[in-house]
Amino acid sequence: MVSNGKESQAMLAVLIDADNAQPSVTDALMAEIAKYGIASVKRIYGDWTTPHLVGWKSIVLEYSIQPIQQFRYTTGKNATDSAMIIDAMDLLYTRRFTGFCLVSSDSDFTRLASRIREEGFPVYGFGERKTPQAFVSACDKFIYTEVLCTEEHELSSGHAYIRVPETTNALKGDAKLVNLMRRAIEAASDENGWALLSGVGTNIAKQSPEFDPRNYGYTKLGELVKAMQLFEIEKRGNRGNQSTVIYIRDQRKKRLPETPSLSIDPVFVKHWDQFFARYNEGDSLDGVIEKITPFLGLFITMPIQGLKGLLHKSNLPEDFLTRFKIGQTISVTIKAIRKEKYQVELQRNPSLCEED
Repeated sequence: MVSNGKESQAMLAVLIDADNAQPSVTDALMAEIAKYGIASVKRIYGDWTTPHLVGWKSIVLEYSIQPIQQFRYTTGKNATDSAMIIDAMDLLYTRRFTGFCLVSSDSDFTRLASRIREEGFPVYGFGERKTPQAFVSACDKFIYTEVLCTEEHELSSGHAYIRVPETTNALKGDAKLVNLMRRAIEAASDENGWALLSGVGTNIAKQSPEFDPRNYGYTKLGELVKAMQLFEIEKRGNRGNQSTVIYIRDQRKKRLPETPSLSIDPVFVKHWDQFFARYNEGDSLDGVIEKITPFLGLFITMPIQGLKGLLHKSNLPEDFLTRFKIGQTISVTIKAIRKEKYQVELQRNPSLCEED
């Protein structure tokens, strides 16, 4: 990373295969690349004596992209690819760059992408949907250039590309998408199945470099998740600031019980027998509030050593944050006992007094 005095930014080498890229997407392409760092080197490769590259000439001037001339030595052989690969390796060994952007739909750059990653540097690929999967998978992240096109960025056909958001039914029917999302949530989730949305996004990127919510017509991952209607979404506030974070959970996951649960710390499993000997379903307990959280509820400690539990906010009054205090005694009733999980279901017993 190179410091600019305020923050460290990635220094990127941008290499464009003019034969396999569209000049019409350059505006959006450069804006997308800026999300990942500073394009300190920008080069474009091709045989500039041929007429089919004429569309690039004004672009290279506007964006200060250095054109690299590579003649075609013989028919059927792509000398441009070789020149671009050699330059990429030269730039790699300078160790001046912290990332590489390869713009092409050609699978010939698959090994190059893998080699750069072997050196520990991220590779961002950009190409059309026809790009072979081998090259896509070789990149850390791959962006289809079609999703970069807007009404202001027309394809070579002259028609504006506007991605219409896919319907809920279509999204649910996309088995690859659904399975990808569920695996990512499972990998990032806590014991209750809730996963931080940003963590899910990170996991998805590791599994599928080409994933982008824009491929489905949605700007953000959260919008796509909401449209799928397969996952619970919960916004939670952070104490000490006004920001909110988003958590999601697979709807197939068993919901938290309507009554709060209480569990034994595994370190104190031997005390579980004491609990069974002393308490039965329907009995009341007095616990002491140990911790209060706005999005979970009350954490309580119980009379037996090692016995701790949570009174979920779903079974507490709306003003529980101000009504209850740490150190306060609260009465609960045992609704159900789960021996195999070292858990009991609790419900607050408002008929009994709660002492200050």
